[in-house]
Amino acid sequence: MSERTKSRKGATIALIVVFLGILSLLYPIVSTHYNNYRQQQFAAQYGNKLQEIDASDRSAALASAQEYNKKLPGIPILDPWLTQVANPASPAYTDYQKQLSLTGDIIARVRVPSVDIDLPVRHDTTPDIIDKGVGHLYGTSLPVGGENTHAVLTSHTGLSSATLFDNLTKIKEGELIFVDVLGQTLAYRVDQIKTVLPNDIEDLAAEAGRDLLTLFTCTPYAVNTHRLLVRGERVALPDDAVSAPSAEPSVFAMQGWMWALLAVATIAIALFIAMLAHSYRKQKKDEEDHTIERALDGIDIDGPTSKHIQPHHRRRSQNMP
Repeated sequence: MSERTKSRKGATIALIVVFLGILSLLYPIVSTHYNNYRQQQFAAQYGNKLQEIDASDRSAALASAQEYNKKLPGIPILDPWLTQVANPASPAYTDYQKQLSLTGDIIARVRVPSVDIDLPVRHDTTPDIIDKGVGHLYGTSLPVGGENTHAVLTSHTGLSSATLFDNLTKIKEGELIFVDVLGQTLAYRVDQIKTVLPNDIEDLAAEAGRDLLTLFTCTPYAVNTHRLLVRGERVALPDDAVSAPSAEPSVFAMQGWMWALLAVATIAIALFIAMLAHSYRKQKKDEEDHTIERALDGIDIDGPTSKHIQPHHRRRSQNMP
């Protein structure tokens, strides 16, 4: 293999490595935006599917869920990231799975307009559930409202493939959380934001006479040694609130880590372009030099000027890079 061929092969490999590196940097951003879009679509489809269900069936499902909450068995409330909360083989869990299941696996929709959260809610908090949306914590009240209830909804923070509850840290007391369930919209005003240890679950219990909702996630970002609890108490639905928002949250909103990756990717792209340009210039120069060499090699050295041309040929070849 000639030196020229080796050089070209090395340059090609380097370009491929840089290109793959750029793709790996951009993948988390593209993946996150795509998954955010998908989850918002699932959440919106929940409302559309409910419109196709008879009002009497929705009322019956709501009554069943409210009755379930009144007779909620003494299931211990546990941290879903430390313990498997549910026993899938138990009759109590089977009954739980039947509640609010008119539209399939999505049982509600949770929205926090102030921090761009709009996600579907599903039964349970298993990894496959909270990796793609919000899970309802088994053992707490179903999110249908009512006195003496406390529904707990949880999801991830810090996933590289979806935003989910990343923005929960931005919420402030007094802001509203909405739950769309069985055609009705429940409003909860945030009255408490706490950071607790994983086993500190006292704040997740129901309180007499109150209608509470808590959004629950891991914190700090990517460390996950504690739990962030954002609690709201039921209030009357504001006049300017709507059950299906006309302005959807921005699923393509950029987060801090995305800007950092994008900056690195931009630098990498600039280097990639510079490498391409350098490789192109070098290849073109090599081709020109090779053409000159071939032309000089083709001169008739037996001619009358061969003695003058030959030394010049050698000097030119020696001086060539």
